[in-house]
Amino acid sequence: MSGRVLAVRLDNDGDVLLTGPAVRALAAGGDVVDLLVAPSGQAAATLLPLVSDILVFDPPWSGFDAPPTDPPAIEALVTLLRRRAYDQAVVFTSFHQSALPMALLCRLAGIPHVAASSELVQNETFGPVAPVIRVRSTAEAIEVANGTPYGLQAGVVTRDITAFWEIAAGLRVGAVNLDHGPHFDSPHIPFGGVKASGVGREGIRCSVREMSTIKTVTVPFPAASR
Repeated sequence: MSGRVLAVRLDNDGDVLLTGPAVRALAAGGDVVDLLVAPSGQAAATLLPLVSDILVFDPPWSGFDAPPTDPPAIEALVTLLRRRAYDQAVVFTSFHQSALPMALLCRLAGIPHVAASSELVQNETFGPVAPVIRVRSTAEAIEVANGTPYGLQAGVVTRDITAFWEIAAGLRVGAVNLDHGPHFDSPHIPFGGVKASGVGREGIRCSVREMSTIKTVTVPFPAASR
């Protein structure tokens, strides 16, 4: 990343400290990195290096005892972010939060590129949830898709076959499906994943190979005629 970057972690001191390595990574490629935190994380924010400025906002959607919605405070935050003219924003959350409210405020403030990192896009939700992450290039799409510990299948919907082959080559998954969701399976093709998505492959030929033990037997040439 480059330019003016806003990092957001609206949580307590412990979670803000856990975001420290990510903030340092942003600072490594950005000219200015400001950090937006909740009052419960302000003390920890002062301990993080490479932060140019600390902004404080008490979000009405976060915490075990969230404050009531304060429209003037929300409008003031949007105005402040717009005045600072950030080039990019990164919203960090945990499983009990949604990055969407803060991402929406960043968009209302005119920040052109907003990224979100949440356990929602890292782990299986076992529910009807489909996170949407906006990217600016094929390379960034591959980077985001590869940023999870899992790699079973991926689906790519595109009319650009050249782009598809580029994406398929870059994705660290066991299978890539064109114009199909990441759930295609057929008994005659290998099925399996990489990283935390398991080892080995299913499929008739692959299954036979996985469940077989190869034994090598050597016989001297003269003995072959016995």
